[in-house]
Amino acid sequence: EIENAGDLIVAPNGRDAAYVVAGQTSEIWIVDLESGQRRRFTYDEQQLRSPSWSPDGERLVYTVGGGGGGLHQEIRSLDGRSAIAIDVRGFSPQFTPDERFLLLEFWDEANEPSIGYVDLEDLEKGVTPIVDTRFAENSPRLSPDGQIIVYESLASGRREVYATTFPEGGTEWQLSSDGGSAPTFSTDGSEIYFRNSSFPVKMVVDVSYDPIRFSAARTLFQRNNIGWMNATEDGEFWVLEGVAGTSAGSYEVWLGWADTLAP
Repeated sequence: EIENAGDLIVAPNGRDAAYVVAGQTSEIWIVDLESGQRRRFTYDEQQLRSPSWSPDGERLVYTVGGGGGGLHQEIRSLDGRSAIAIDVRGFSPQFTPDERFLLLEFWDEANEPSIGYVDLEDLEKGVTPIVDTRFAENSPRLSPDGQIIVYESLASGRREVYATTFPEGGTEWQLSSDGGSAPTFSTDGSEIYFRNSSFPVKMVVDVSYDPIRFSAARTLFQRNNIGWMNATEDGEFWVLEGVAGTSAGSYEVWLGWADTLAP
């Protein structure tokens, strides 16, 4: 059981997970999902959020700062000894598979959230926009092979899940039709998961590549109190679920198949 937890993200090794513990400051912790052993990863005494693993599992990238677009992004090695600060306002940073670029939600010149990327070998270049419209675009996630980005957008007048290609953008596909948020990929990239407007309902979309195609969204499962979930390679889900009868900030981390997550 974990108090005040959020932003759970499972490591590439499938055994460890990073998460944020909120309080006066928000710090990142790492839990061994097999033993339950936990260790504190950061001691920044700031508001940290949106951790994401490097593909080799040796580094974490996360946002440092509060509202107004955050202060900056930071990359830290797993041993905690080296850190790189990236002066870009935004949230939800994620490495590309080759670790050359950092996909993220950034604040454009109109102070609206948009989707873009940073070249880690040329930080002076700043952010290259991918999806930058007059509508808010949030929470980008990249497919495991680096071809497709899924994200939230208010383009239709309410929050829906969309997809486009990386890095060029251009063509957009709307994946949800009844509201959608918090999109993420399965570990093999064959499925996209998201919440619909009925918050407990988790949806799934099948993905095919070359050419890129998406199925209609269908219900995966419905369960109250799940804050975050990550799929495993064999199709199970690590979930962060609120504990009934305890404080609002108390969560359990556990593993289950989609059919066991039904109410």
